[in-house]
Amino acid sequence: LNSLLLHFTEGDYRFVYWGPAGSETRRHSDVLHSFSWSFNVVGEKKWTFYIEKKEICLVQRAGEMMFIPSTWQHKVENLCETLSINHNWITTANIDLTWECLEM
Repeated sequence: LNSLLLHFTEGDYRFVYWGPAGSETRRHSDVLHSFSWSFNVVGEKKWTFYIEKKEICLVQRAGEMMFIPSTWQHKVENLCETLSINHNWITTANIDLTWECLEM
């Protein structure tokens, strides 16, 4: 699938993120309506999910993995210096949503 994405886009959606305390990503949903996982190597992140007009906050610690479903809006704040490995992917469960993004 990564080779297909490289044909349509400029990346394969595998990332390593490093950030100091207080750095953050603003509210968003993941690229191409993909699913995502995030593994914290070092540090702690505060995740805020926006689901049906509710905010759900979770803290992810070193050694923990977070799964983010397709289209879920969220923001993330590093509570301390943090290093994480992330990957976005597409399956038959969300390929229709991804296709809509590619057609735009």
